[in-house]
This record gives sequence, C-alpha cells and structure tokens, in this order.
Amino acid sequence: KDLANFYCALNEPQKAIVFFLVLLRELKAEKWNSLASQTLLELANCYKKLNDSLSYTKTCAAIACSVDLETLVRTFYFDDFLKSLKSIQKQLTTSDRGNVNYLALEDHFKLIDVHPLATTLPIIQDNILEVELKIESNFPRSILCERISLSFELITKNIEPHPQSSEFESLPFSIH
Repeated sequence: KDLANFYCALNEPQKAIVFFLVLLRELKAEKWNSLASQTLLELANCYKKLNDSLSYTKTCAAIACSVDLETLVRTFYFDDFLKSLKSIQKQLTTSDRGNVNYLALEDHFKLIDVHPLATTLPIIQDNILEVELKIESNFPRSILCERISLSFELITKNIEPHPQSSEFESLPFSIH
C-alpha cells in the first residue's frame, strides 16, 4: 500500500494501480473485506485520474456493493456507476460491444436459489432449460438487468451431507 500511495503522491496513478491490484487480491484472499473496500476507493480514484472509463465503472460497481462501506459512500459510487455505464455504452459502437471485457459479479449478487421450472429429466447438454432464480443484490438501490448468463457446476462434498443441505456448494454466475 505504501508503494501505491508513493506513486499516487508522484501523480503516477498507472503505476499505483498495479500495487493496489496486488494489495486488493491479497486482502480478498485473506478475507480483510474492510481494507479491501478502502483499497477499491483508492483504485477508483486512480482510474478516474487516468480517464479509464471501463475500469472506473467496474470499480464503482464493486464499491457500491461493498457492505463494509457506509451507505452514503456506496450510494455515491452506485450513482457514478450508472452514469459511467451510460457514458461507456454511448462511446462504444455495436461492433465494439462484443469486445468489452465483462466482469463476473460474484461479489455484487448472491445466488439464493435456482429452481428448474420443468422437471423433465435427464437434462441434456445444449437443451434449453427454464429456471427460476432467486438473487440477492448488494447494490444500495434496485438495478434492472436486461440479460443474465448463468453457468453452474455440481460440487459434491466429501463430508456427510446434512438432511437440509444442498448438493450445490457454489453456483458461479455472471450478469451482463
């Protein structure tokens, strides 16, 4: 963090970002969520100085969903996220949109339940399956998703399952 702050003081945010990203990865791995949230604030400042709209937008979204920050801060960055998102969409042509790096939003939403609407078994690869999702958003206000992509994998546990527990330990998904 000291090196990142040093480069910020030298007005070299592009160099500071590298150190903030390493710090953020380590803080998340060690579950230091409050410090990770503070690092996201520093990253957002660096991206804004560099006019890196895409990275700034993604960082604003992460800050808005950080439950360790005050609601006022989260709401400010949520508003900036929506404003920046509209700006990015106007800047991109239709052909560019396919090349945008999407962000997995695992910290932004929590998947509560997946319930298949049709109970036809077996489920065959490449068949269409309609499901009902129950998702909890960490954004400070409601957000409209126009498209959701869901991928999942069955993860079995080596321990004895509890009668009420699910076989699904994790269901990773992304929202575009």
